[in-house]
Amino acid sequence: MLDYNLLVSFRPGKEREAEDEIVKRSMDAGETVEDWNVSMDPELYLVRVSGDPKKAVQKISRLAEHFPDVFAYTLQWIPVDEWISSDIDTVNSAVKKYAEQAGENASVDVRMLHTCSSDSSRITEVFEGMSHEGGDVKIVVRAVGDTASISLLKNDEMMNINEIREKTGMRAV
Repeated sequence: MLDYNLLVSFRPGKEREAEDEIVKRSMDAGETVEDWNVSMDPELYLVRVSGDPKKAVQKISRLAEHFPDVFAYTLQWIPVDEWISSDIDTVNSAVKKYAEQAGENASVDVRMLHTCSSDSSRITEVFEGMSHEGGDVKIVVRAVGDTASISLLKNDEMMNINEIREKTGMRAV
């Protein structure tokens, strides 16, 4: 998992369709997908793009804003800054480090996404009091078993197709 730099969640039971959509939408945005694999979370693809995953998601998000109907199977596209151990102490330390990197005056929104980690409820407790919903930057943590991805993202560096569909008056997928 440690060399994948993008996480893409998809609709339950739509693995093949999502795989095709990941490759096609990445190509439409001028990005190259080098490798992909389903993670131990059955509705999450681990993807490696050749360039900067944050820039890739920005391009894919712009594509989604103009053509939301071509995203029928994938749900969220989230770049990965690094992989860490998903134990509570490591996650807590990493979140604090990323919050410091965001800057003293930044409003940070810490998000713990759906996870396969047995410590997920304990990890979520760490973020209470630190997170400001709707902040300028987001620290996104997604634990998958013994490993977790963590990223420090601006609002336009992650994509949720249902949020985009909602803005355009379309039904969620």
